[in-house]
Amino acid sequence: MKNILSVTFVVMFCQGVLHARGVIETVSIHYTKEMADGKAFICKQEVVNGAITNHWLVDNNQVEQMVYEVELVKARVHDAQKEHEDIARKRLQTQSMQTAALRTGYRKMLIMQCERIDELLSRLDDVRIKPYIAFDTHTMGVSTMTSKEFENMVSVVYKHAKELIALDDSQATLFECSQMVDHLDAVPDQLQKLFYASIDNAMLQCSDTKLLKELLELITHAER
Repeated sequence: MKNILSVTFVVMFCQGVLHARGVIETVSIHYTKEMADGKAFICKQEVVNGAITNHWLVDNNQVEQMVYEVELVKARVHDAQKEHEDIARKRLQTQSMQTAALRTGYRKMLIMQCERIDELLSRLDDVRIKPYIAFDTHTMGVSTMTSKEFENMVSVVYKHAKELIALDDSQATLFECSQMVDHLDAVPDQLQKLFYASIDNAMLQCSDTKLLKELLELITHAER
């Protein structure tokens, strides 16, 4: 931003002290000061009885008009460059803070998703259910994942999610975290459907009253 001060002075000198007979000299001074690149550029124009005299100064050092104009242009360009760099730096800082905040948010979501998946995988690993896992079933309008989809989810997608969580913030990119959150979004629901379908399958095949009671308790505890 330019810092320019422009002032005009008009001075009239009169002859005599007690018996002024009229104006004998008129002096007009136009003074312009501009700050650029930390330097003071002063252009002073004096008009004495119509005669014009110009003075150009850079930091109070008198210079030729051409030197003044060249130095002023260079200073303005330098100021413009600094302003552009400041804007770019502030924009980059803002983007960095936004990226960091988003990455933190997605990492938190990823941790919560993995905690929920851990819980559901633990239920499916129960010795009372494991023999009856109902992969690729279609009951009551609900379909469960296939064994291949389950293995891929556990050994590839879920494993990679755990690896991302273990990384430092500087290593886990926003894109990776957000993409993984999207990949895992439907997994808890899929595992829950598999859990209930597997319990249903176990109860259908169960001939042990004690086991049946335990399966019913698993359903009750799962709803808490």
